[in-house]
Amino acid sequence: MIEKTILLYKSEIQKCNQRINELKLQLNDVEKEKSELQENLHQFHSLDKLENDLIITVDPDEKLEPAPINFAGRSWWEKISNYLKSYKKVMSSAELTDAILKIETERDRRSTISSISGTISIKIKEGLADRVIKHGENYVGLIEWFDENGNLRDEYNKLTRKKRG
Repeated sequence: MIEKTILLYKSEIQKCNQRINELKLQLNDVEKEKSELQENLHQFHSLDKLENDLIITVDPDEKLEPAPINFAGRSWWEKISNYLKSYKKVMSSAELTDAILKIETERDRRSTISSISGTISIKIKEGLADRVIKHGENYVGLIEWFDENGNLRDEYNKLTRKKRG
């Protein structure tokens, strides 16, 4: 009887040791995947930093000129956010349209402003952008430009108004 119990315990110990080895292998795999993900994240942050270093800044008092970037094949949001980052100020749909049409001259103004307005509305709902009303016009900015109360931070409050008439 004691021998049967000992054999039973040995069998259970072997099963436990086998399970421990399986779990160690799984842990190894998870640690390897974690390491790969950390490396990918590091590369992503490096690319993000590089992209931020390449953004061209413009004096807000200068006449609106498009950033010298070819947008072929880029999404509307990529175009919009790049201009916002380039100018580091909130912009109206009309300003964004003017900037994009200077490079993409083949585009129709009406459909361009419609695409820009629709994209901005979606990105506001997604929490990537926000609007501010100045001088009776809507201006859009990146969400990180607004404080926790939804107010535009001073450094992005550089509006340029065109004279009408």
